[in-house]
Amino acid sequence: MKNLLILSIVLFFASNEILKAQWNAQFDSLPPNIYADTLFSPFYYGVASGDPVQDGVIIWTKVYTEEAENLEISWEVAEEEEMSNIVQSGIFTTDSTRDFTVKIDVSGLSPNKTYYYQFTDPEGNISQKGRTKTAPAEMVDELKFAIGSCSSVYSGFFNAYKRISERDDLDAVIHLGDYVYDFPDTDELVRIPEPFPIDPSVLNEWRDLHSYYLLDPDLRAARQMHPFIVIWDNHDTDSNNGESKDDAIQAFYEYLPVRQVNDTKAKIYRHLAYGDLVDIFMLDAESFHAIDSLETGDPSMLGLEQYNWLEDGLLNSTAKWRVIGSQKLFSLYSIEDSPIDLPIGDGFVVDPGSWDGFQQERNKLLSVLYDNEINNNIVLSGDMHFSMATDIAAFPLDTNYYDPETRAGSIGVEFMASSITRGNLDEMGYEEALADFLINLSMDINPHQRYLELINHGYGILNIHPNYCSAEIWFSDKYQVTDEEEMDVRLYVAEDRNHWEMELDSSVIVPIDTTEMNDTVDSSLDPELQYFNISEAYPNPGLNKINFILNLEKSEEINISFIEIGTGKIIKTEKQMIQSGLNQKLQLNTEDIPSGNYLIKIEGKSFKENRKWLKQL
Repeated sequence: MKNLLILSIVLFFASNEILKAQWNAQFDSLPPNIYADTLFSPFYYGVASGDPVQDGVIIWTKVYTEEAENLEISWEVAEEEEMSNIVQSGIFTTDSTRDFTVKIDVSGLSPNKTYYYQFTDPEGNISQKGRTKTAPAEMVDELKFAIGSCSSVYSGFFNAYKRISERDDLDAVIHLGDYVYDFPDTDELVRIPEPFPIDPSVLNEWRDLHSYYLLDPDLRAARQMHPFIVIWDNHDTDSNNGESKDDAIQAFYEYLPVRQVNDTKAKIYRHLAYGDLVDIFMLDAESFHAIDSLETGDPSMLGLEQYNWLEDGLLNSTAKWRVIGSQKLFSLYSIEDSPIDLPIGDGFVVDPGSWDGFQQERNKLLSVLYDNEINNNIVLSGDMHFSMATDIAAFPLDTNYYDPETRAGSIGVEFMASSITRGNLDEMGYEEALADFLINLSMDINPHQRYLELINHGYGILNIHPNYCSAEIWFSDKYQVTDEEEMDVRLYVAEDRNHWEMELDSSVIVPIDTTEMNDTVDSSLDPELQYFNISEAYPNPGLNKINFILNLEKSEEINISFIEIGTGKIIKTEKQMIQSGLNQKLQLNTEDIPSGNYLIKIEGKSFKENRKWLKQL
């Protein structure tokens, strides 16, 4: 143990001399908890993996060298942590044109399997050992993702990354942009090197920024232990500076384990399939603002090519759930009816640079979901730094389209985990007591908001099952290194219900046999399940048919009546025989019902339920 300690100290100081030579053009001193991975010289910046597919994953490292020649780096992937059973290996040649980064798209792996990987330089020096996991090929009973965004190394300590690295149950980390910050924000100078960091504008400066981030041991740990799925945002790409943007994008691809799947590096949007359970669509809601126009003449948020790609993907998806990663907030965030002037927004919405500034395209996309009855949609968003969970509806402020009591009319949910470090209200100079007032005001104006928090920092967890998903917000201090964290909320969305709930009844949280994936489950399997339960009507608004999910203890005939709200007139009645069991789909033909607002009355021998529904024009 003593010899190991001495060796560690020797290696630390020796490698610090190398790092000092590398960084002396920028920094004379480094802030707390910023240092290289000195025990694994010359792999000072750790290892990483990302963009898992069913038979492969990208693995990454960077070699520090003062040589200008090519370096041949060996790599190995194994099934065991001891690296005793090598399943893939090879040699990658790197050089200064890629800043001596190493990035391999490994194939030939098995689905839904944990692997370990390592790199070796020509001198026999071995990197830290990485852990990764491939995507499943079929239905699985659970997937779990950590969700993060807005991680400024200057704004605080990366405790959230450290907590993520310590989890053993994650399939991947989804990062929604602003992975790096091009400059320190003047109100958040928590960890600042000397002299003050420059704002990068050329390729080498962007590379230096990414290298600096990887001197943080907590970020290195998260990248080492889990595959990352990352998209960029404005701070990653310097999107307002055209001359710098290409260099920023090149450095982003060099330093992140991101697969280039389009015909140009400027297109980062991509699809990742996690078997039959989840289709993930990672968007670029930052780069293509208003370069194209819709048929109506309104500007496009995504650009027509990306929009068509997303629409086709949603229409052709056969997975149980669809997860859409968007840098920008998707749902309406109105401030139009605020009784006070607010220091944000344009008087109508909080952020006109988000989807709120492109409402026609958002409504077009929502129409695709409604018209084709595409349920089970989860939008993950970042950029705004605070935490929020929202029901997604086309017109959430109009009770004809969205009922804030029953949440009927929602076609999906949105989940925004807090920033990892970048500032919220308190960093902006507002008293914490103001947050409660603003939360109540915000949720009064926006009844589709189910949860909102404006102060703390951390990350989210999205846990996906075939019949429900849960979302958690975890907070930790960013002003000091700490092992402590706290879960602030857990929300649920059940299959085909399309809205957030604070609790789920036992009819939903029932394990599903993924080898069969039957539509029904016999309630006799669990004697505790003695109940009647019915979901909200969907789609709502609807047109020619609507659906419910039923759970019945006993088979029986039920009566269904469509009652016109306002007149009380019964427009239609019918009877249906419903079998006992869980999660049964009841579909009703509504072609013969005039447009309008209806109360649907559903009665059996021992129950009576009402559901509101809007028939579209």
